[in-house]
Amino acid sequence: MISDSAIMNKVNQFTNTSEGKKRIEKVIAKHRDSGKPLASGQRIVSVDEMKNLADILVETIRKHLPDSIRNIGDTLIGSQPIKRKDGSYEICIQFSKHALRRGSLFDDGYDGIENIVALLNNGYRASNYVYGYWDGHKSSGKAASELRNASGDNYAWIRSKKEREALQFMQKAIIEFNTIYGEKYNTTAELGSVYKE
Repeated sequence: MISDSAIMNKVNQFTNTSEGKKRIEKVIAKHRDSGKPLASGQRIVSVDEMKNLADILVETIRKHLPDSIRNIGDTLIGSQPIKRKDGSYEICIQFSKHALRRGSLFDDGYDGIENIVALLNNGYRASNYVYGYWDGHKSSGKAASELRNASGDNYAWIRSKKEREALQFMQKAIIEFNTIYGEKYNTTAELGSVYKE
């Protein structure tokens, strides 16, 4: 008589062989293409579903962006699904680097920032104020640090903020996506390290 544990030991030994790994990969690929669950009931997400989930995540992030940078959401795109060594898949979602860059108000020796989304998401604390022209904005006349330009040009002389509270809208978008789709599709969205500072 063969016990259940003896059978499972044999199965586990086989799954660790190169032939066993190839067969497992073939079965998973078949179920990924067909959309049918495995014998265990576990559902394998198809490549098309992965792309759809990436689109949903993009829309979720766009929805959470602050109004001041909402247009940057238009540059957010996902890569094609990339198969990793462990057999899982990954899709990288990124903003256009060009859209993220902002020049400094004080351009004498300062380059500005590379990622305005990360700055607003993570917040900051500066050691001092800087002053400069903010292109694309007109002086409101409300702040003492603003000077109304005489020609009516589309810029304003302003003083920077010394600190900004972390808005953590990227975390909120990831939590929303994972809560709704994570368990159902056996997927997890993760933030890049620049948004975790």
